[in-house]
Amino acid sequence: MNDKKEKEKLYLNFLLKYLQYDYSEIKNPNDNPDFKLIINNKKIGIELTRIFDTTGKPTLMEIESEHEKIADKLLKLFNKAVLPKIDINISFVPSRPLLSKIDHQKYAWQLFDIILTHFPTNNSFLIVNDPHILPKIIVAIRVARYDFIEINSIATTKFGFVIKDFQTSLQKILDKKHKKINGYDKTCNEFWLLVYSDGSSGAAMFQPTIDTIEYKYTSKFKRVFYISNMNPHKIYELNLVQI
Repeated sequence: MNDKKEKEKLYLNFLLKYLQYDYSEIKNPNDNPDFKLIINNKKIGIELTRIFDTTGKPTLMEIESEHEKIADKLLKLFNKAVLPKIDINISFVPSRPLLSKIDHQKYAWQLFDIILTHFPTNNSFLIVNDPHILPKIIVAIRVARYDFIEINSIATTKFGFVIKDFQTSLQKILDKKHKKINGYDKTCNEFWLLVYSDGSSGAAMFQPTIDTIEYKYTSKFKRVFYISNMNPHKIYELNLVQI
């Protein structure tokens, strides 16, 4: 079972525990939909999908991906250098245009030079936050050097605001899944959809308001549920208008 399937099974188990139904799972290599269960003598096909924030241009996912690419290149530079091992945390400016591969390498080299210039003494850490020194996309760098650090590591800022009203995003997910529902196992009596948010990224931080939950969504699924990564034991069932 791959990582994605294991994650989906985890959230499916949260749902089944919440519903408190007796069920049996049908093992089948055909994954359309993701899981098939027998519940109350009915064959239920359950599709799972993950929700991300895609409202901005660029999205939080795209911005964070850019920063991780710079961090990966910087980590390679330090792994090639003969230096004591360090732990680096980079705080980026949250809203920037997308960068090119040349930019990723350029910023990685700039950060490498800055950290070498401000390399901490043994068993200490330092913070560089002078805007005259740092590239325009960086707010601050924290560099730690301790005897217990055995490998170089770099973490980047995950931006953070909680998305609360996301009716439009949920409806877009439903609309997208509707196009695939005709290809699902036709022996199923019903199809359910479980939407979940997962991870610590700012692009995945959702906590629905009452308006989000009580909104009437148009759906071909018989039942639609939502689980927030912020409280996976709290399950929301969406109001549906069948189409």
